[in-house]
Amino acid sequence: MATSNVQIANFALTMIDANSISSLTEETEEARKVNAVFEMTRDELLEEFPWPFAIKRASLALLATAPTYQYSYAYQIPTDCLRYLDRKYPQWSHRIEEDGTFLTDSSTPNIRYIKKVTDPVVFSAGFASALASRLALALAYSIIGKQTYIERLEVISTRIVLKAKTVQSQSSGTPRGIDDNTWLASRSGGDPSWPRTTIDNS
Repeated sequence: MATSNVQIANFALTMIDANSISSLTEETEEARKVNAVFEMTRDELLEEFPWPFAIKRASLALLATAPTYQYSYAYQIPTDCLRYLDRKYPQWSHRIEEDGTFLTDSSTPNIRYIKKVTDPVVFSAGFASALASRLALALAYSIIGKQTYIERLEVISTRIVLKAKTVQSQSSGTPRGIDDNTWLASRSGGDPSWPRTTIDNS
């Protein structure tokens, strides 16, 4: 789906009955507010689910200084990594430190991760809609300020995001294993009629 950040922003602004914008950097109240929350909202949504367009595989770069103890090698996680995906299927014992260092005994580690995607042209239609709904929710209080409206918008946003995740799970290929569905369980309230997904989007 070819789209732009401005189109996504205007979708969000339309959801809360606000004025549309021509640019995220224009000198309007709406643009300033969108610009303040756009990147954080996008990255948060990317990080919480393995969207197929955001999955990347990489061989890690070896660091010159080896770990002090326990592991043999230290590697640097890619700078565009938002979340490492292979925790459930480790090929080797490993640990990720707070500074992004990947410690392991493997001399040739290859990883799979969610990358930070900034080009909206590669977003799926579902992700773009989900992002717009999250932006609308992030902007709603400062622009609308009506609590009952915001509560209804949160319900709508939750449904849009859930639908996008479910569609992506069902169309991303052969299952690799049972995925972590905590995002779905938290929204379903234990309702057995809600769909369950088992795709890990390998």
